[in-house]
Amino acid sequence: MTELLLKLPIIDLSSSDTSSTAASIRQACIEHGFFYLVNHGVEDEVLEKVFLESKKLFSLPLEEKMRLDRKENRGYTPLFAEALDPVSAPKGDPKESYYVGRLEDDSAAVKLNQWPSQEKNLSSLGSGKMFLIYMGESMAMNFHLNGCMTIISAAFFLDPKEDCVVECIESCCSESSPPRFPPIRSGDYLKERFRLTYASDAGL
Repeated sequence: MTELLLKLPIIDLSSSDTSSTAASIRQACIEHGFFYLVNHGVEDEVLEKVFLESKKLFSLPLEEKMRLDRKENRGYTPLFAEALDPVSAPKGDPKESYYVGRLEDDSAAVKLNQWPSQEKNLSSLGSGKMFLIYMGESMAMNFHLNGCMTIISAAFFLDPKEDCVVECIESCCSESSPPRFPPIRSGDYLKERFRLTYASDAGL
Protein backbone atom coordinates (compact mmCIF):
# COMPACT_ATOMS: atom_id res chain seq x y z
CA MET A 1 0.00 0.00 0.00
CA THR A 2 1.36 3.40 -0.96
CA GLU A 3 1.46 5.89 1.89
CA LEU A 4 0.45 9.45 1.16
CA LEU A 5 2.94 11.63 3.02
CA LEU A 6 2.80 15.38 2.72
CA LYS A 7 5.91 17.49 3.06
CA LEU A 8 5.11 19.18 6.34
CA PRO A 9 7.17 20.44 9.29
CA ILE A 10 8.11 17.84 11.91
CA ILE A 11 7.75 18.99 15.52
CA ASP A 12 9.63 17.04 18.21
CA LEU A 13 7.80 17.25 21.54
CA SER A 14 10.71 15.71 23.43
CA SER A 15 12.73 18.90 23.11
CA SER A 16 13.49 20.63 26.40
CA ASP A 17 13.36 24.00 24.64
CA THR A 18 9.61 24.57 24.98
CA SER A 19 9.82 28.14 23.66
CA SER A 20 11.44 26.95 20.45
CA THR A 21 8.88 24.15 20.13
CA ALA A 22 6.02 26.61 20.58
CA ALA A 23 7.54 28.93 17.98
CA SER A 24 7.89 26.01 15.54
CA ILE A 25 4.25 25.03 16.02
CA ARG A 26 3.16 28.63 15.48
CA GLN A 27 5.20 28.92 12.30
CA ALA A 28 3.90 25.60 10.99
CA CYS A 29 0.31 26.70 11.59
CA ILE A 30 0.89 30.01 9.80
CA GLU A 31 2.70 28.55 6.79
CA HIS A 32 1.04 25.15 6.37
CA GLY A 33 -1.90 24.71 8.72
CA PHE A 34 -0.70 21.18 9.54
CA PHE A 35 2.41 19.51 10.93
CA TYR A 36 3.75 16.15 12.05
CA LEU A 37 4.39 15.41 15.73
CA VAL A 38 7.07 12.99 16.92
CA ASN A 39 7.83 11.83 20.47
CA HIS A 40 4.29 12.80 21.50
CA GLY A 41 3.93 10.07 24.13
CA VAL A 42 1.03 8.16 22.54
CA GLU A 43 2.10 4.57 21.96
CA ASP A 44 2.18 3.29 18.37
CA GLU A 45 0.08 0.28 19.40
CA VAL A 46 -2.71 2.58 20.57
CA LEU A 47 -2.69 4.56 17.33
CA GLU A 48 -2.66 1.38 15.24
CA LYS A 49 -5.62 0.05 17.22
CA VAL A 50 -7.58 3.25 16.66
CA PHE A 51 -7.21 2.96 12.89
CA LEU A 52 -7.84 -0.79 12.87
CA GLU A 53 -11.10 -0.43 14.77
CA SER A 54 -12.05 2.61 12.67
CA LYS A 55 -11.77 0.46 9.54
CA LYS A 56 -13.99 -2.16 11.16
CA LEU A 57 -16.55 0.45 12.10
CA PHE A 58 -16.78 2.03 8.66
CA SER A 59 -16.91 -1.41 7.02
CA LEU A 60 -20.17 -2.24 8.80
CA PRO A 61 -23.37 -2.28 6.72
CA LEU A 62 -24.97 1.15 6.46
CA GLU A 63 -28.08 -0.07 8.27
CA GLU A 64 -26.01 -1.03 11.29
CA LYS A 65 -24.04 2.21 11.27
CA MET A 66 -27.26 4.22 11.10
CA ARG A 67 -28.30 2.71 14.44
CA LEU A 68 -25.61 5.02 15.81
CA ASP A 69 -27.02 8.01 13.90
CA ARG A 70 -25.73 11.32 15.26
CA LYS A 71 -27.54 12.70 18.30
CA GLU A 72 -26.31 15.81 20.11
CA ASN A 73 -23.24 15.70 17.85
CA ARG A 74 -22.30 12.21 19.02
CA GLY A 75 -22.37 9.12 16.85
CA TYR A 76 -22.30 8.36 13.14
CA THR A 77 -22.87 10.66 10.17
CA PRO A 78 -23.19 9.13 6.67
CA LEU A 79 -21.72 10.31 3.39
CA PHE A 80 -22.63 13.88 2.37
CA ALA A 81 -24.46 14.58 5.65
CA GLU A 82 -21.97 17.33 6.54
CA ALA A 83 -21.08 20.40 4.53
CA LEU A 84 -18.14 22.28 6.03
CA ASP A 85 -17.88 24.40 2.88
CA PRO A 86 -21.20 24.43 0.98
CA VAL A 87 -19.72 26.65 -1.73
CA SER A 88 -17.06 24.17 -2.86
CA ALA A 89 -19.06 21.05 -1.96
CA PRO A 90 -22.77 21.87 -2.42
CA LYS A 91 -23.74 18.18 -2.24
CA GLY A 92 -21.97 17.77 1.08
CA ASP A 93 -18.65 16.31 2.15
CA PRO A 94 -17.63 12.90 0.70
CA LYS A 95 -16.90 11.42 4.10
CA GLU A 96 -18.39 9.39 6.90
CA SER A 97 -17.76 10.46 10.48
CA TYR A 98 -18.05 8.96 13.94
CA TYR A 99 -17.98 11.38 16.88
CA VAL A 100 -17.11 10.63 20.49
CA GLY A 101 -16.92 13.05 23.40
CA ARG A 102 -15.32 12.94 26.82
CA LEU A 103 -14.91 9.59 28.56
CA GLU A 104 -13.24 10.31 31.87
CA ASP A 105 -16.15 11.53 34.01
CA ASP A 106 -19.82 10.81 34.64
CA SER A 107 -21.23 14.02 33.21
CA ALA A 108 -24.25 14.24 30.93
CA ALA A 109 -21.93 14.89 27.98
CA VAL A 110 -20.21 11.52 28.50
CA LYS A 111 -23.56 9.72 28.47
CA LEU A 112 -24.28 11.11 25.00
CA ASN A 113 -21.59 8.88 23.48
CA GLN A 114 -22.83 6.04 21.30
CA TRP A 115 -20.98 2.76 20.86
CA PRO A 116 -21.27 -0.12 18.38
CA SER A 117 -22.34 -3.48 19.75
CA GLN A 118 -19.91 -5.15 22.15
CA GLU A 119 -20.07 -8.33 20.09
CA LYS A 120 -18.13 -6.63 17.30
CA ASN A 121 -15.37 -5.50 19.67
CA LEU A 122 -15.87 -1.88 18.67
CA SER A 123 -17.07 -0.48 21.97
CA SER A 124 -14.34 2.14 22.12
CA LEU A 125 -12.67 1.99 18.74
CA GLY A 126 -10.55 -0.65 20.38
CA SER A 127 -8.15 0.28 23.13
CA GLY A 128 -8.24 3.70 21.56
CA LYS A 129 -10.28 4.62 24.64
CA MET A 130 -6.98 5.54 26.28
CA PHE A 131 -6.22 7.69 23.26
CA LEU A 132 -9.65 9.30 23.39
CA ILE A 133 -9.23 10.19 27.06
CA TYR A 134 -6.42 12.50 25.99
CA MET A 135 -8.92 14.35 23.81
CA GLY A 136 -11.62 16.88 24.50
CA GLU A 137 -13.71 15.51 21.65
CA SER A 138 -12.71 13.19 18.85
CA MET A 139 -13.86 11.78 15.57
CA ALA A 140 -12.82 9.18 13.07
CA MET A 141 -13.43 10.01 9.41
CA ASN A 142 -13.58 7.86 6.31
CA PHE A 143 -13.04 9.94 3.16
CA HIS A 144 -14.20 8.63 -0.23
CA LEU A 145 -12.18 10.27 -3.01
CA ASN A 146 -13.58 9.98 -6.54
CA GLY A 147 -14.84 6.51 -5.75
CA CYS A 148 -11.36 5.04 -6.12
CA MET A 149 -9.64 5.76 -2.82
CA THR A 150 -10.56 5.93 0.83
CA ILE A 151 -8.62 7.66 3.58
CA ILE A 152 -9.27 7.11 7.27
CA SER A 153 -8.23 9.83 9.69
CA ALA A 154 -8.65 10.34 13.42
CA ALA A 155 -8.98 13.89 14.70
CA PHE A 156 -9.41 15.42 18.12
CA PHE A 157 -10.61 18.78 19.33
CA LEU A 158 -9.73 20.46 22.60
CA ASP A 159 -12.52 22.98 23.08
CA PRO A 160 -12.78 25.64 25.79
CA LYS A 161 -15.60 25.31 28.31
CA GLU A 162 -18.97 26.39 26.95
CA ASP A 163 -19.09 29.62 28.96
CA CYS A 164 -15.54 30.65 28.02
CA VAL A 165 -15.53 33.91 26.05
CA VAL A 166 -13.24 33.70 23.02
CA GLU A 167 -11.94 37.03 21.78
CA CYS A 168 -8.99 38.54 19.98
CA ILE A 169 -5.79 38.68 22.05
CA GLU A 170 -4.98 42.27 22.99
CA SER A 171 -1.49 42.13 21.50
CA CYS A 172 -2.97 41.04 18.15
CA CYS A 173 -5.21 44.06 17.62
CA SER A 174 -5.09 47.84 17.82
CA GLU A 175 -7.09 50.92 16.82
CA SER A 176 -5.67 50.71 13.31
CA SER A 177 -6.13 46.94 13.17
CA PRO A 178 -9.29 46.11 15.13
CA PRO A 179 -10.50 42.53 15.75
CA ARG A 180 -12.14 40.92 12.73
CA PHE A 181 -14.68 39.10 14.89
CA PRO A 182 -16.57 40.12 18.05
CA PRO A 183 -16.18 38.16 21.31
CA ILE A 184 -18.31 35.02 21.51
CA ARG A 185 -18.96 32.24 24.01
CA SER A 186 -17.32 28.98 23.01
CA GLY A 187 -20.61 27.09 23.35
CA ASP A 188 -22.49 29.57 21.14
CA TYR A 189 -19.81 29.42 18.47
CA LEU A 190 -19.86 25.61 18.34
CA LYS A 191 -23.66 25.50 18.19
CA GLU A 192 -23.65 27.87 15.23
CA ARG A 193 -20.95 25.86 13.45
CA PHE A 194 -22.94 22.66 13.94
CA ARG A 195 -26.09 24.39 12.67
CA LEU A 196 -24.34 25.49 9.48
CA THR A 197 -22.55 22.17 8.97
CA TYR A 198 -25.78 20.17 9.14
CA ALA A 199 -28.10 22.78 7.61
CA SER A 200 -28.80 20.77 4.45
CA ASP A 201 -29.24 17.59 6.49
CA ALA A 202 -31.89 19.33 8.58
CA GLY A 203 -33.53 20.97 5.59
CA LEU A 204 -32.61 24.46 6.79
